[in-house]
Amino acid sequence: CSSGGGGVAADIGAGLADALTAPLDHKDKSLQSLTLDQSVRKNEKLKLAAQGAEKTYGNGDSLNTGKLKNDKISRFDFIRQIEVDGQLITLESGEFQIYKQDHSAVVALQIEKINNPDKIDSLINQRSFLVSGLGGEHTAFNQLPGGKAEYHGKAFSSDDPNGRLHYSIDFTKKQGYGRIEHLKTPEQNVELASAELKADEKSHAVILGDTRYGGEEKGTYHLALFGDRAQEIAGSATVKIREKVHEIGIAGKQ
Repeated sequence: CSSGGGGVAADIGAGLADALTAPLDHKDKSLQSLTLDQSVRKNEKLKLAAQGAEKTYGNGDSLNTGKLKNDKISRFDFIRQIEVDGQLITLESGEFQIYKQDHSAVVALQIEKINNPDKIDSLINQRSFLVSGLGGEHTAFNQLPGGKAEYHGKAFSSDDPNGRLHYSIDFTKKQGYGRIEHLKTPEQNVELASAELKADEKSHAVILGDTRYGGEEKGTYHLALFGDRAQEIAGSATVKIREKVHEIGIAGKQ
């Protein structure tokens, strides 16, 4: 099936519309769906739009990710709404970003407008960037491989999609450490300090550690491991720069 003309942009675009309209296809090789339990709360609706297609999701609904490009940020317009006394109130709007790998995905919201506290049915411009979700085929802590692994991949923050993640895990010592590089704001290129690989309350393998810049603690990072052999990592980091906390989405593979 050739798309003819259009090139890459049209190609990526088709996947966006398919994510909203096409049924789940079990032939898709990589992560097929992502449960939207963190990006849309109970009583809320999340409307995604791309290429003239749109779909509304509730808490716990699944986004069809099988048609989205791997190792790329796919972007949708989003509106998050809540129903109050039979009236739909828009809470915020902006760009919904999803970075997908074979076994995992990270979701971020580039928020452009938020609800006006003084006038309930209007929005005001206020930008922020939030890593709002994480999902996929979690690695069980008791199924971890032995040895060591190196992971390389993506770091992305507000208006800045081109950062890189480098991370090393020693499965024998249950330790991991790494760094973020190539983000435009120098202070966001933090060290991911050495931290313990452990089990969370769901027995998934996770790492929680500190971010450091110039030897000083600047925030925290959270990584979960994905795939039956811990082939991938994905999560988020925070960095405090002059009283403002910045969030960064991070993901990588062996």
